[in-house]
Amino acid sequence: MQEENVLYWWKLIAETSDEAAFAKLYKHFFPGLISFSHSIIKDRQRSEEVVEDVFVKLWFNRNRGLSTDNFAQYLYTAVKNACINVIQRERKTHIEEFGDSLNLVFGYSGDNLIEKENLNKIAAAVNTLPDRCKFIFRLIKEEGFTYNQVAELLEISPKTVDAQLNIAINKITAILKSELPEYSVFYKRKKPL
Repeated sequence: MQEENVLYWWKLIAETSDEAAFAKLYKHFFPGLISFSHSIIKDRQRSEEVVEDVFVKLWFNRNRGLSTDNFAQYLYTAVKNACINVIQRERKTHIEEFGDSLNLVFGYSGDNLIEKENLNKIAAAVNTLPDRCKFIFRLIKEEGFTYNQVAELLEISPKTVDAQLNIAINKITAILKSELPEYSVFYKRKKPL
C-alpha cells in the first residue's frame, strides 16, 4: 500500500470524520499490527485488544492534526508503546524476542492461477525466515519503513537492520531459485568490475 493512500485516508478521517476511510485504514494495518503486538506480548487476545485500543485512541484524537512523515511508523510505535505498558502493568517480561506469528500472506484478486501460485511460493519462502529477520523484512518491504525507522522501532542499529535484510534476501533468493527456476535470469548477480 502506498503511503499516499494512507495519508489521504487519514486526511479524510481528520477533516471529515470519514468512517469509511477509517475502516480502510483499520483493515490495511490491523493484520500487521496484530502480528507485531503478538510478537511482543505473546497473547493473541491481548494483542488484539492492544491494537483495537490504539485505533480507538486514534479515532478519538483524529481532530488533533497528526503530523507525521510515516503513518505506519506512527502506528507501529503506538502499538509497541501500548504493549510495553501492558507488560509493565503485568510485570512479566521484556521485549527481547519476536514470536512466531509473523507469517506473510499475500492478498490476491487476479484470475491468473500461475501468478497466484508464484505469490504463494514467495510468501512461503518469506515465512521460512527466522522471526526477527522476517519481521524486519516485512517492515521494510511491506510497510515501506526505512532502515533508520526500523532501527528506532526495534531499538537496534541500522547496520543490524541491513544485515538482517541481507540475510532475508539471500535466503529467499536461494529458496526461489529452486521453486521458480523459470525466473533464473533475475537471480544472477552482476560481476564486480
